[in-house]
Amino acid sequence: MTIVFDLDGTLIDSIGDITAAVNTLRSARKQPLLSETACAEFVGWGAKYLLQHTIDFDPEHGKEVYREFISAYSDVIGQFAHPYQGIPELLSALHTDGHTLAVLSNKPHELTVRCVQEALPNVFTSVLGKRDGIPAKPDPYGLSESVALFGNQQSVFVGDSEVDVQTARHAGVDCIAVSWGLRSKAQLEEAKAAVIVDSVAQLQSALNKGN
Repeated sequence: MTIVFDLDGTLIDSIGDITAAVNTLRSARKQPLLSETACAEFVGWGAKYLLQHTIDFDPEHGKEVYREFISAYSDVIGQFAHPYQGIPELLSALHTDGHTLAVLSNKPHELTVRCVQEALPNVFTSVLGKRDGIPAKPDPYGLSESVALFGNQQSVFVGDSEVDVQTARHAGVDCIAVSWGLRSKAQLEEAKAAVIVDSVAQLQSALNKGN
């Protein structure tokens, strides 16, 4: 089975790094610093969406702000982020059982690759972030691409947000939503997630049932 995972809020608790990068830009502009909770609300739709909702800037300077964010994030990767408890062991067990593991994130591709290398190296066959010219989730392109890489075998997408639920639905792929990430269980229910798990043990059980 091919198991494609979202990254932030699903595999790694990265809101500390993300908030630090956002606050670097806010501090440079003399804007009040934001809490992790305030930033978390806007994570999941991609860096440009995050910046549009957390930084006050002239839209004409959007590309400059984006480059500044990439630099700031690169400086703090791994400073606060870490895999959720039980995730490394789960991935190891899934790999041993012969599953193909992949990551699909709306985080810029270069940052996605670095985050995976820092937190969960040598686990995934494919790691894809947001790339130029490729639509972001919830467009199904990236998920369909990830599944097709491995011969369109049985597949499932694991994520923590309404973005991930919509992506799987659009791609016609089964979805398992985790409630420990950046969205509440109520938000996942509102997004009509068919399967919601509250622990890594429950996720492993759900994946085994789907095998």
